[in-house]
Amino acid sequence: MLDTLRSFCYDGVANPRAGGCADVLEKTTRMNALYDYYGELLGDRRRRAFELYYLEDLSLAEIAEALGVSRQAAHEHVRRAEAELERLEQALGLWAKARERAEVLVQLEAVAAALEARCPAAAACVRGLIGRLRALD
Repeated sequence: MLDTLRSFCYDGVANPRAGGCADVLEKTTRMNALYDYYGELLGDRRRRAFELYYLEDLSLAEIAEALGVSRQAAHEHVRRAEAELERLEQALGLWAKARERAEVLVQLEAVAAALEARCPAAAACVRGLIGRLRALD
């Protein structure tokens, strides 16, 4: 993956022909998060190609060699894994719900902090609920 980032970025400046560093980093972050939620649902070849590409930072040529397939086939395995992860997220929305839950928890922490001076018992109750919500993750 670092090789991919290097091809998109040089000297810390986004390569204008490649769409920019932020886009690549955002996609990588998203793919890794979706993999955490749905990776076990991928087929063996797609999962392994994804892991080699995103988690072990291998090039497509190295992935092809590791899987015993052509470079094009390795590319297809990675691309299809990405598409499958996106499809699963669109259908189930687990990652989006987790992000929303995290935002709500931050807001609840702010409410608890604001309540602390006026009503410590209410703040303690809110903090207890926050703890219960965090335990669900």
